[in-house]
Amino acid sequence: MKSISGIALLVDAIGGSWGSTELEERYEFFEKSLYGTIQRSDESHDSYLARFEANFTELISRETKLEEVQAYVLLRQSTNVAVAVGPFETCLEPTQDASFAGLLKELPD
Repeated sequence: MKSISGIALLVDAIGGSWGSTELEERYEFFEKSLYGTIQRSDESHDSYLARFEANFTELISRETKLEEVQAYVLLRQSTNVAVAVGPFETCLEPTQDASFAGLLKELPD
C-alpha cells in the first residue's frame, strides 16, 4: 500500500478518529503514572523517586484535574462501570461523556 490516505478518509467518513485521541493518550498516561510507577525490587530509592516525580510532574504540566483522575480510577477499578459503559475503547467514543459525572450516569440502577 503506497498511501494510507484512503483509510484515513474512510475512518473520518464513519465518524472515527485516526490514531489516538487526546483522551486515550491522557488515560494511557494516567495508567503509567498511577499504576505503572512501582519500585522494582532491584531499584534504588533515588531512581524510583526520580521516575515517580517525572510522571507526576508531567501530569501537573498537562493541567490534569483531580476530577479526570477520579473518572479514570473509577473506570479502571469498577467492574460495574466497565460492564455498563464498556471497556476503555467504548468509553472513549466521542459521543460519550467520559467525565466522572458522565460515568456515574452510566451505572446500572
